[in-house]
Amino acid sequence: MKTKRTYRSDALASLALVIILSQANSVLAQMPDSIPQVKTTSGAMQASVFGTLLPAAAGTFFILDGAQGSGAKAGEVALGIGIGALGVILGPSFGHAYADRPRPLKRAWVRFAGVAVGGLGLAGMGMSNSFGNGPTPLSYAFMGIGGALYLYGAIADFATVTGSVKKYNERHGFSGIRLEPVYFSQHHSPGVVLTIGL
Repeated sequence: MKTKRTYRSDALASLALVIILSQANSVLAQMPDSIPQVKTTSGAMQASVFGTLLPAAAGTFFILDGAQGSGAKAGEVALGIGIGALGVILGPSFGHAYADRPRPLKRAWVRFAGVAVGGLGLAGMGMSNSFGNGPTPLSYAFMGIGGALYLYGAIADFATVTGSVKKYNERHGFSGIRLEPVYFSQHHSPGVVLTIGL
């Protein structure tokens, strides 16, 4: 018989997967016969940021929930690690997918390599501790290299998302159109200004 906690965990797992899949679907599923729309830098940034942070937060929740107490659940921890890893590896590329960039997941391989190398460092640290030894310099080196690879892949994707949006808009004849956030001081409210260059 399932407990309340199990039902809550199952419901949260389903909700997290629905959020990840809907986010991925909204940015990756491009209808080939659809009418091109103007893409905005803010839309691309939101796709990358939320595509990274939402799965990472959901994964952290499952890891913490599954590991707490005496009845730790390996399945829930593994689910959390999987959801979080998907977010941190694929998420930064969602802005490029939104901008219909060819091969939007190009830098995801760099982040995957970074996570894998960093994971080897953590595993080495855990093995050293289990044998009663302290962490070795090699473990720290692996973690440093993995972290540097991951940061490079993530920062490069976030830094170049504006260029992907610009190229998309130029390809579809929207190069003279810009949507910019502004603050209207006379109305004390934020808004958006559409600029069309002729």
